[in-house]
Amino acid sequence: MKEAYYFSHDANAQHDPKVIKMLSKMGWEGYGLYWALIERLRNEPEYVLQTDYACIGYALRVTGDTIKQLVEDYDLFEMYDDCFYSESLHQRMLMKEERSQKAR
Repeated sequence: MKEAYYFSHDANAQHDPKVIKMLSKMGWEGYGLYWALIERLRNEPEYVLQTDYACIGYALRVTGDTIKQLVEDYDLFEMYDDCFYSESLHQRMLMKEERSQKAR
C-alpha cells in the first residue's frame, strides 16, 4: 500500500466565497471532487497536475467536462500552460517543508 501523506486544511473551507460559488452550481458532489483534486495534487511531486480532464475524470468516475468546470470556473485553482495547482495547498506545503527543515 502506498504511503498516505498528510496535509492541513481549514475546517471552515466550505465557507470560502469561491467554494460557496462552486457549491451553488455543483453541489456537494463538486465539493467532494474539489477535495479529491486537492488530495491528488498533494501526492504530486510539485503539487501540480496536467489538464488532462478526461483522464482525471475517469479516475474520479465523472466526466472530463465536470473536472474542467471545477478547475476553470470557480477560481479555486491557478492555471499555467497545460497545468493547474492550488495556491492554498502550495503555501501550506511550503510551510510544512519549512517546519521539517527546522526540525532537522
